[in-house]
Amino acid sequence: MSYDLTDHQPIETFTIEEDGEPVEITITDDSLINYNLFARIADKTYTISKNKQNSWVISYKVAIKSNKITSAYGGQFTASQGSFSNTSVSKISDYTAIGKGSWKYRVQQQT
Repeated sequence: MSYDLTDHQPIETFTIEEDGEPVEITITDDSLINYNLFARIADKTYTISKNKQNSWVISYKVAIKSNKITSAYGGQFTASQGSFSNTSVSKISDYTAIGKGSWKYRVQQQT
């Protein structure tokens, strides 16, 4: 999935399929001020979130300056079922950042 840094809304949500299940991705403009649909992307911080309903939520921040990603940081990996390991957030290029981790699904045993 690609996200156009030059043409976006203050809050956008997308749903994709992963392992046959819907996963929601939300991109939030953290400042939500001085928004102009036709201007270049503002120099500020944005929060990227990915949500697998009833399983987990991943979010991280990207800082933008001059239409480029300058840093990616602040990863939060929350599992309502199972757990995460080997988590990381990194800037790959001026236009790509990634938050990743290993999620292990664990079924709760009833006693």
